Amino acid sequence: MQPLNTSSIALSGINLVEASAGTGKTYALTELYLRLIIEKELLPESILVVTYTEAATKELRQKIRERIRDTTAMLASPLECTKRLASLGSLAMEKGAGEVSSLLENALYLLDTASVFTIHGFCLRALQDNAFESGSLYDTEIAADERELAGSIVDDFWRSRYFSSTAVLPGYAMKESPESFLRFLGEVRASSGERIIPQFSSSDIVAIEDECQSLYSQIAEMWRDEGEKVKKMISEDRGLSRAAGKYREDDLVELFRGMDAFVEEALPFSLFEGIVKFSASRMAEWTKKKFTPPRHKLFELCDCYHRAIRQRFLALKAELILYCRDRLPKRKKEANIRFFDDLLHDMHTALFNHEEGEAFRLLLRRRWPTALIDEFQDTDARQYDIFRSIYEKADGPLFLIGDPKQAIYSFRGADVFAYLKASRNVEEGRRFTLTHNWRSVPQLLDAFNVLFSNVPDPFLFGEISYRSLVSGTPEREDRFVVQKDDGRVPLEFLVLDASMKENALFSVDEATGFASEAVAGEIFKLLRSARNGETLIGGRPLRADDIAVIVRSHRQAARVRDALTLFAIPSVVRSDRSVFASNEAREIAILLAALVDPSDEGKIRAALITDILGRSGNDIGAMMDDESLWVPQLHFFARLHSLWIERGFMTMATVLLREEDVRRRLLSLAEGERRLTNLLHCIELLHQKEHEEGVGPEALASWFTQNMVEGGQRDEEYQLRLETDEPAVKIMTIHVSKGLQFPVVYCPFLWNGSPAARDVAAFHDEGDKAVLDFGSEDFEHHLVLSHEEQLAEDIRLLYVALTRAVYSCSVVVAPIRKTQTALNHLLQSGTRETLHEQLNHLIARGDGAVGMRTIELPCASVHPAALHEAFRRENGEAVRKVFTGRIDRSWRIASFSFFTRGSYAHPELPDRDEMQRNVPDGAKHPGPSIVTFPGGAQAGIFMHSIFETLDFSRPFDDSTEEGIKNALERSGYHQQWLPVISSMVRTVLSVSLGMEDGSSFTLSDLKPGEWVTEMEFFFPLRFLTPDHLSSLARTALHPAQLDFAPVRGMLIGYIDMVFQAGGRYWLLDWKSNHLGESLDSYTKERMEAVMGFHHYDLQYLLYTVALHRYLSVRIPDYRYQTHFGGVIYVFLRGVDESSGESRGFYRARPSEELVNSLTEILIETGG
Repeated sequence: MQPLNTSSIALSGINLVEASAGTGKTYALTELYLRLIIEKELLPESILVVTYTEAATKELRQKIRERIRDTTAMLASPLECTKRLASLGSLAMEKGAGEVSSLLENALYLLDTASVFTIHGFCLRALQDNAFESGSLYDTEIAADERELAGSIVDDFWRSRYFSSTAVLPGYAMKESPESFLRFLGEVRASSGERIIPQFSSSDIVAIEDECQSLYSQIAEMWRDEGEKVKKMISEDRGLSRAAGKYREDDLVELFRGMDAFVEEALPFSLFEGIVKFSASRMAEWTKKKFTPPRHKLFELCDCYHRAIRQRFLALKAELILYCRDRLPKRKKEANIRFFDDLLHDMHTALFNHEEGEAFRLLLRRRWPTALIDEFQDTDARQYDIFRSIYEKADGPLFLIGDPKQAIYSFRGADVFAYLKASRNVEEGRRFTLTHNWRSVPQLLDAFNVLFSNVPDPFLFGEISYRSLVSGTPEREDRFVVQKDDGRVPLEFLVLDASMKENALFSVDEATGFASEAVAGEIFKLLRSARNGETLIGGRPLRADDIAVIVRSHRQAARVRDALTLFAIPSVVRSDRSVFASNEAREIAILLAALVDPSDEGKIRAALITDILGRSGNDIGAMMDDESLWVPQLHFFARLHSLWIERGFMTMATVLLREEDVRRRLLSLAEGERRLTNLLHCIELLHQKEHEEGVGPEALASWFTQNMVEGGQRDEEYQLRLETDEPAVKIMTIHVSKGLQFPVVYCPFLWNGSPAARDVAAFHDEGDKAVLDFGSEDFEHHLVLSHEEQLAEDIRLLYVALTRAVYSCSVVVAPIRKTQTALNHLLQSGTRETLHEQLNHLIARGDGAVGMRTIELPCASVHPAALHEAFRRENGEAVRKVFTGRIDRSWRIASFSFFTRGSYAHPELPDRDEMQRNVPDGAKHPGPSIVTFPGGAQAGIFMHSIFETLDFSRPFDDSTEEGIKNALERSGYHQQWLPVISSMVRTVLSVSLGMEDGSSFTLSDLKPGEWVTEMEFFFPLRFLTPDHLSSLARTALHPAQLDFAPVRGMLIGYIDMVFQAGGRYWLLDWKSNHLGESLDSYTKERMEAVMGFHHYDLQYLLYTVALHRYLSVRIPDYRYQTHFGGVIYVFLRGVDESSGESRGFYRARPSEELVNSLTEILIETGG
């Protein structure tokens, strides 16, 4: 390869540009873009630029815009003009500053039309704009994710195989599921065209099943005959490992019991997982060194049986892939739907298999005579074929720009072998490389050069080579300075000391914990040094957000975050995961289910116990035992449901967040900022969906749940957001870190590698074609090739992780049993001894750029907290600041419920009544009646909803009955109750209510504007204790004891109904309590006892004070005696027209003196 000179490279032919990490790939691409504008006089719409993600397209557009603006500014400067023209090539010099500036300014004006796409975006545009020539359908729907459709095909496969199979699949179903099959399809990218070997015929499968049956019979017979002997052999063998999960004595009883049951099974394929522990191969693996594993014919049979069963299930998975490949295209055609990956297939077909292919290629070349393909290492064979076929006969250039050392997206279908094939196809004189690194400081580059030149083929494949880089900025002004010399070097290996371990090796879990703690301790020391002014970047102290910790998995990220939390170091986890995959999304789905259907008490209980609402199991138990605690919860969800329907999702969500104090609750939990960020992100997405498409509650909840099930699409708007803008250590996976850079980088887990595949070998054959081997004769060889390819990608991941660093990179090294890892490959190390030897060799070659320190651990068997203590002793106390002030917890928004029900009551909840759950015996009351109408909280909500929406001026027209019918349906009651409830409503509205002057009225006499329902009040509350109400209770209230915490703040409430009649104002409350089985249960004396028991007397006094204050400021010359009519509590189950107001109507009119006294006690008036 030759160095790339962007000012002189010929703008023709197919060119490959290798751009190592930090070498200015984007700068080179934009320089080539400008030359195409200047020399070819192309407009932005004619220059095709393809990159990997939507975010990258936006960034590239912005970079191109900035480069054009900067260049035109330089051309206008006499001091910079000549130099800038020269950098743009000889033709730019010939044209001169004026013409070049004119071309660039015109391009800038038209830049919004620039053809900057993802590969899928390009294919979609090309197919749609040339539908006839490409043979594309005009009206096909394009969808983002095919998992739902693939899931339906997996379900079909599962059903067809389950119900028509032998005992194999029913047995398999005890362990697997359609969902696990769907995950498997995603892992192997079943629709991407890999060759499947071997091809299992029906006779092959029958033969495998027959073998399984025969082996099972032999095992069963031998166990019955010699089982006791085998049990004794395993129990007493001195060589077998007795570690947990192996042959520990406590586990053997269960293992033997499982084998006893297995041999008596009707289904020989019930997947007794313990069978593998009876296999000869597993016993050999779990036998201590210097011991011989126990031998018995049964162990050999179990080995054979396990292999045969495994082969049958692998055949099933191979069959699934072929089934999916056959059915998925048909299902897409039937639904007239295409997915993003289908666009690549359609484009490839149109170019190669369609009769108009050549014409199509010609049209594309005319539309886009030149192309710049960014991140080309993340392509695949089909994408390469697309661009090669378009541009191999083009006059304009095709630039393939990428870095095979950074090809890390195989799980998304990227194929580094496609890049290598393209490299071989490009002429030698058209392969270029960028030689200068503009990211890392010279000494760190020297360290990388030493590390990656330590072995002949650092990236395993000879065609991927490492070329030593030189710094593009040898004299950087923003230097990294550690004034207190601690021996820090640019590339440092932190070796965890395993000398205290018996075999000097850690388990992976031990190493993960210690590595996390070690990195947290190192960061703590570094930040402490920065706080002391000893560690600087460009003259300023190092900050937490200058540091990145780069990991392999989200689980590792969580371990690091927890370790940093021990040291009170703020951190954020950057992720490309969807917010729909978060725990908060799962909880919101539960909450939405309850809000959509508040009649389902089970859903409400599930919602309450989420972290969002924060109730405990004990809380729920207490509510179930006490209606006065449970009813307000049901009312709350019903009110939120109504609010959602009437005023939209966002209004409802805002009320929920405020009244439940969700922000405070979540922030008090571990990872509180992360939780709250995810919650608000989900709420925003729900609001956006409702706003854009106008969907109702059911459809909105369904959309959200569907996205959760699918794991969330990879749209950038769905990706997890950072939970804070404050300086914090950044934690991210290697894949997320790609393309980014950080002053200081820690890599805690490069000592580990990817898990080795065992069941399926995914590899490339000699023709670079992808193959999936499910058990061919050459399976073992192919498995070696598969492991080699995985190791090669692990090395590339390591390369990406290291090269994010600008000044300093620290790599944790942990001695573990696994030796085939990327780090060991580069260090040529396989044991603890050779590890130190190779590191010392690197240090010698590094000339001060490479270093090593041993991290001594207190004891490998202790909890990681002990390591934290060691760091604290070494570095001084890492203590959080302690708040010593006093928080006044008495201020709150209170209501009637607070005074009578404690902390379970919602502070801003429309009041409702309590109802007993027991309904009368149907034998005593045959047929539906108001007495036998179901009890429970939901009944109360239902009855209130009727009167809340009733038009009292037209109570007996058809709309009233229609409203009752709809209310019954919404609340889940049978329509048999329609005449019962209608009759009750008519009776309530028809009873004549007397007044002091001897006149009377009925509620049906009210005219429009004379009533208001759910009247809200809100007023400042003085400091109040139970004692303040005691004297009032002794003289005016029922003597039941009030018990509440001292409170001040605001008092809120909702009056069921306020109306005007006879020149006076009345407050009314609907009660649906079941007091007995006859009208005699609803006498004044009985109702008065209930009023006292439930503190309804205090309730109506609070309501009276509120209404009294309201009327006093709204009515001129207001007088309580003249204008306030009184209180009416209607017990709906006891109203009877023949009895008048003597049954079911409880009436009261507190004295003015009492109302004024209570006002004085309750209301804060200025000051």
